[in-house]
Amino acid sequence: MTGPRVLHIFPDSVVDPSQRHLGSTKDIRGRTQYFRDRGLPYEELIHERSAESMAAAVDQVDLTPFGAVIVEFPLSGRAVRAIRERNPQAVLLTRSATAELLHRRDWARAMGPSVASAKVVIRGVLNAVSEVAAGRNSTAMLAISDWEARHYWPRLVRQHKIHWLPTISRTTTNRSSWPGTPRNNESACV
Repeated sequence: MTGPRVLHIFPDSVVDPSQRHLGSTKDIRGRTQYFRDRGLPYEELIHERSAESMAAAVDQVDLTPFGAVIVEFPLSGRAVRAIRERNPQAVLLTRSATAELLHRRDWARAMGPSVASAKVVIRGVLNAVSEVAAGRNSTAMLAISDWEARHYWPRLVRQHKIHWLPTISRTTTNRSSWPGTPRNNESACV
C-alpha cells in the first residue's frame, strides 16, 4: 500500500529511552508502526519540546513534498499556521495531548492557592491558545478521549474538525517497535 508522503512532527521526548513507556510515546510510536506496516512513506521532524523549537524546526523544512502532516503536541500554534500557509493542500492532522485548560486547572486546584499554582494556570492558558490556533489551522483535531471530543474540543474548534482516536488496539501486526512487548499492549492509533 502506498499513500501520501507523511511528515510526522513530535518532540524529542519521544526518542528519549527513559520516556519510552509513557502513553504519549507509545501512541506516537504506534503511528510510526502504522506507517511502516502499510508501507507509507514518512519522515520524522523531531524538535526540542518547546514552542520556539517546534516553530524553528518547521521553518527549516520544505513542506511541499508532503501530502499529509501529523503534529503531535501542538506546542506552537504559529508553527501549525505556517504549515497550513506553506502547504495549503496537505491534510494537516493535530493530535492533542490533553484537555489542557481543564488539566491545568485541576493541577492548580490540587496545589492550592499559590504563586506556583497561578503559573500552572497561566501555562495552561498559553498552551490552550496554541491548541486553538493549531485546531483552527488543521484539517482535523484528533482528541485523546471520547469525552474530550464531545465536551472540551467543541468549545475551542469547529465540531466537524474533531475526531476521537482510540489509543490502544489489539490488531497490531508487527511488534518490532519495542521488542519483547506483548502484542495486546502496543499502541496502534492513527
